[in-house]
Amino acid sequence: MSVKAKKVRPIKQKSTSSLEIPAPDDLQIPPENLQEYMLCIFGTKGIGKSTLGAYWGRRKPADPNKTVLLLSEPGRRNLKVRKPIVFRTRTAEEIMDGADDPWEQLKELTPALIEDDTVENLSFDSIDLFYVMAQHSISAKNGVTNPSKAGKDGSGIWIELRDEFASYFDILKETSMGILLLSHIKSREVETVDSSTFDQIAPSCSPACLQYIKAACDYVFHYSWHNGKRCIVLRDPSNDIWTACGTQERFCQPDGKPIQRLYIPNDPDKVYPTLDNAFNNKEWDADTDEDDRNEQPKPKKRRS
Repeated sequence: MSVKAKKVRPIKQKSTSSLEIPAPDDLQIPPENLQEYMLCIFGTKGIGKSTLGAYWGRRKPADPNKTVLLLSEPGRRNLKVRKPIVFRTRTAEEIMDGADDPWEQLKELTPALIEDDTVENLSFDSIDLFYVMAQHSISAKNGVTNPSKAGKDGSGIWIELRDEFASYFDILKETSMGILLLSHIKSREVETVDSSTFDQIAPSCSPACLQYIKAACDYVFHYSWHNGKRCIVLRDPSNDIWTACGTQERFCQPDGKPIQRLYIPNDPDKVYPTLDNAFNNKEWDADTDEDDRNEQPKPKKRRS
């Protein structure tokens, strides 16, 4: 006969912490506005990622453009959008030789971006190269061209880089600004729990940058083509494409079914509104037949 052990509570001690334990009904309420989240959208070259970044948060053509596009290289000039801010990537060696440090320039500019009432969103194109900027900046400060060439000090420099990069974007997340990270695509080998592997399409950034994206981004989507049309993959049950859309309360059809693929219009002014409508459960999956697009689920037929 087993005897259930009696739970013994420790002697009560007065807490000296300034932190408070939330009450059971003190809930974290997710934002109702898509542009208050941090998203990563990765896709093939020329699909329209930079256009999406420039128009991010703009629901109507007449709305003021409150998004600043931060470019890691000169972009196209055929769009009438708010002028982007371009940061030229420098190597650690160039920075040590006296060249401007673009990562430090970004950090110095950020407080002004946060305080400016005309700026509500920041789009980083591409996050791949902004991570490289941070790496070269940290390397130069430590007097090396690359942490891998720093010998026994290399691990410490990698940790410093990880913390520096995460700290910068974590501060942005604490504001009410919308943050969009743009990346290209790369096929990556993924290991499963049983040690087998499979190839998966994912952002093209470095593994360390990808690790931050996985930890910090609320949503991660893939921008590609489907049946000859622009399409954003919100969910991929096959797991051939890595996406992050954990919530079942957003990005659903009007009938409540989760959207997997969303057709995107070619008109730049309609790209963000379409994604915003999908966030608010007002769009249909690209593969849902027109005849099945009913607000309410069809009643099940009774067996005779």
